[in-house]
Amino acid sequence: MDTDSVFLTQYVCCGLVQSEPICDQTEFLHANGTCVTCPACVPGEELSEDCGFGDGGEGVCIPCEERKFSTETGVTPCRTCTQCSLLNRREETACSPSIDSLCGHCLPGLGSITPGKTPDEGCVKMPLRQSREDVEGDGNNGPSGNRSTCCSDPQARQVALAHPGNNI
Repeated sequence: MDTDSVFLTQYVCCGLVQSEPICDQTEFLHANGTCVTCPACVPGEELSEDCGFGDGGEGVCIPCEERKFSTETGVTPCRTCTQCSLLNRREETACSPSIDSLCGHCLPGLGSITPGKTPDEGCVKMPLRQSREDVEGDGNNGPSGNRSTCCSDPQARQVALAHPGNNI
């Protein structure tokens, strides 16, 4: 084998090996072969099409649809607003394009299974024999000297969560 054929073999071998860059989660592969950062949308907006990991690039920022919100700047899509009524809670602050709904106290006649938790937990119908202090107290014995069946017994708590409309 002469030196010209060895050079040609090496050129063909090595000249054909090309790899595209691997773009990260906020980049798309531009036509020139480089990774380019996706457009960053402000809170209350999302991209009109997916962008990232090499895909996209044609998207533009558009407002979140009704009952959806986005709190971040970047490529994160809008999320569905929390529906306080499904959690049996009062809506303290309505959802807007840049802020989720803020749920407040349980609706009348309902109570929280695990007192002290944030308002993203649902409320259930409480037994008539329990006072609000038993349910929403600090875990100490209630007025009758007995712990609340609902809140101190993990199995009763599971039943109440599984069947929110029933008295337990």
